[in-house]
Amino acid sequence: NQGVYGKLQIGDSGNVPLSGCSLSYQVHMMAALGYDLVYFETNDAVFAHRSFRPLLGLAGPLDEMDCYWIRTVIAHRVNASQMRRWMFGVGVYEATQEIREELRGWERELTPEGLPWSLHL
Repeated sequence: NQGVYGKLQIGDSGNVPLSGCSLSYQVHMMAALGYDLVYFETNDAVFAHRSFRPLLGLAGPLDEMDCYWIRTVIAHRVNASQMRRWMFGVGVYEATQEIREELRGWERELTPEGLPWSLHL
């Protein structure tokens, strides 16, 4: 039995498994612990505790939305042409419906029986 990970293969569409974490969620979670976003590049985020930032000469905190707008869009399990279609090729309503259906397909394919998950937009 390969389990869930045995199902995580690249398909004919070029899509690869879904993984990752929202930068906004990370900033919110880390801020509650006293950490600020001080560096971001591609897919890497660095946080430093507020009390150490001045000692280390670190500016900050960075605004995660500024980081989002200047970065290259990278998506997991969605090929580049599909991502461009959703972002630029169709209206918001149609894109949202297609994304919802895509996520439902992933849920059926990848979620082990009884494992709860959620999507917040």
